[in-house]
Amino acid sequence: MAKRIIEDLCSALNIAALLIVGSVTLTPQSVFSQGFSTRASEAIPLVAPAVQGDTGFVVVAPDRGFLGNEEVRDAFRRFSELFRAELAFLPWDGDVARYVRRAVTRLSDRGAGRVVVLPLVVADSHPLLRRLEQSFRDDLADVLMAKSFGKSYLAEEVLIDRLKASALLNPAVRGSGRDGDSEGEKTAIVIVSGGAFGDEEEIRGIEDEVQGLVRPVGSYFDVSETRTVVLRHITGGVDGVQASLEYFKVEVDQLVESHDQVVVVPFYLSQRMDSMMDEVQFLRRQVDGKQVVVLPPGPLPHELVTLWMCQEANRWVPLRKDEVGFVVMPHGSDIDWNESIRESLAELEQDYPLEYAFSMADSEVLRRSVRRLEARGYRGIVVLRVFSMESSFRERIDWLLGLSEMSGNSMGMGLPKRVRSASLFATLGGVEDHPLFARALLDRALEISTRPTEEALFLLGHGTGPGPSNQKWLDNLASIREQINDLGHEFASVHVANWQEDWPALRDLAVAEIRALVDMEIEQGRAVLVVPARIAGTGPEIGELAHLEHVRVGTGFAPHPLFRTWASSQFDAGRRLLMEAVNTATDR
Repeated sequence: MAKRIIEDLCSALNIAALLIVGSVTLTPQSVFSQGFSTRASEAIPLVAPAVQGDTGFVVVAPDRGFLGNEEVRDAFRRFSELFRAELAFLPWDGDVARYVRRAVTRLSDRGAGRVVVLPLVVADSHPLLRRLEQSFRDDLADVLMAKSFGKSYLAEEVLIDRLKASALLNPAVRGSGRDGDSEGEKTAIVIVSGGAFGDEEEIRGIEDEVQGLVRPVGSYFDVSETRTVVLRHITGGVDGVQASLEYFKVEVDQLVESHDQVVVVPFYLSQRMDSMMDEVQFLRRQVDGKQVVVLPPGPLPHELVTLWMCQEANRWVPLRKDEVGFVVMPHGSDIDWNESIRESLAELEQDYPLEYAFSMADSEVLRRSVRRLEARGYRGIVVLRVFSMESSFRERIDWLLGLSEMSGNSMGMGLPKRVRSASLFATLGGVEDHPLFARALLDRALEISTRPTEEALFLLGHGTGPGPSNQKWLDNLASIREQINDLGHEFASVHVANWQEDWPALRDLAVAEIRALVDMEIEQGRAVLVVPARIAGTGPEIGELAHLEHVRVGTGFAPHPLFRTWASSQFDAGRRLLMEAVNTATDR
C-alpha cells in the first residue's frame, strides 16, 4: 500500500528520475562519487561483551521501502554478528508492533531472557515510535526501550560528516558563484526531518529534537542561519505532504534571498523504494532551478549507525571488572617529566590495563589510547585526569567522549574531533587537596630540610587567571598547609601562592609578591624550602628562585610512592563508578 501511495504522489508531483541541483543534473550515484560518501576514514573497532548474558536486542526502524530498508539491513548486519539481535521494521499501516512481536519471539527461542529495543529514529517524537510505546504498555510490557539514535552524540557526528562532505561539491553548485572561503560569504543550512502525520504539536516535537542535533553545527562551520523543517508522511494524506513541501519551499526561498549559499540536509529515515522513488527527490523538485545544494539522504548509509547500535547494546549488558581498561591523562612535558609518571605507575600495570594520553585533553592523543584499549578487548574505559584541579579539562574530556554537551575550553581553536566509539566511558581525577598529595609534599619538603623550625616552607602552585578558579587553587594549598601542620611537622612559617604563569601580567605580579616573601624570610635568617605543588617536576621555581642563596627547591608529586597509591585508588573508584552506572541500568 505504501508503495502505491508514493507512486501516486510521484505522479501527482511529476517527480523526475534525475536529481536537479542548481543548474547541474546529477544521478544519485554521481553525487556520492563527488565526495558525499559518509564512510569514516578510520576503522573503528566494534567492541562487544565477552559474555552476552541473557539480553537480546531488537533494532526497530520505520519502513522505508526496499532500498531504504536495505540500507538499514546493511547497518544491522555487522551488529547482529556481535550481539544476539533481530531487526524489525515498523509499518505505517495497521499494527505497528507486528514485526516486533515476531522478533521478540525469535530472540526468546535463541535464549534471550529479556529484550531491549534500540530505536533507529532521529526523534523520539516519531509517531511510529510513539505507537510502539503504546504497544509496550498494552501487550509488550516486558520489553525495554533504549535511547534512540537521535539522542546519541554519534547522530551529531553523522550530521557533521554530511556537512563536511558537502564542501567537496563544485563551488559553482553551492550557490554564490564565488569560492566557499570568500570573505563575508553567508551560508544557511536547512535540516529536513520527516515522518509526521499527526497534528502541529507532533511536528513541533520533532522540530525541537532535531534542532538539538543541529546545535554543534555552528561550532564546526561558518553558518549564519540554521532552520529545521519537518515533512509530513503520506500516511496523513497527500494534502499534508504537499503543504509541508510548500512550507519547505517558502523557507528555502527566504534563505536564498538573504544568503550566498543554502545547503539542504535531509536527516531522517526517508522513504526510498529505489533511487528514483526517493522521498528526498520531492525536496529537489521544490528547489529546481535555484542555487541550492540538496545533500543525499541521511543518516544512512554511515558506519556510525552500526557503532551506535553496539554502544547502546553495551549499556545493557553487565560490565565485568576484567572488561575495564584505563587511560592516564597527565599534562605531559619532556621525556623526563613523562617518564616520572610512567615509572611511578609501571608496577600497577599488572592489575590495571593502562594506556597513556599525555596532553591537555588532545582529541587525537585520547583517541589513540582508547583504540589501543579497545584492541586489547576492553569495552569499559576509565579516563583518569591527572591534573592539579578536578575541573581541569573535565568538560572538554567529557565532551570528547560523548558524555557532555558542553565542549569546554577550545584553547582558541575550533572544536576537536570527538572519539567515536562503542565503548562505555567514565572520567575522574584532579588531586586537589587530597591527603596523599599533602603527605607527599611534606615528604618533598623534608627531603631538602635540615632544621624545620628554622626554615620557611613555600608551597607554590600553577594557578589560573583572575577569579574563583585561582582562589580555589589557593584554598587547596591552604588546606594542604593545614594538613602538614596536623601531621606534626612545624616549620617556622608556611606560605602558599600561585605563579599564574600562563597570564603574563598576573605572572609578573605573582613573581614579585613571591620574591618579596622569600627575601623577607631570608632577611630573618631562615632557609627557604620551595616545594612545587604540582603533579611532577617543577615550574618557575628553578628560574626565579633556585639561584638565590639559602633557597632549596624540591619537586612535585610524582614519582613519589604515594602518587602511585593515589592513582590506584582513583582507578578503583573510576572502575566502580563505571560498573555501578552500567550494572544498575542493566538491572532494569
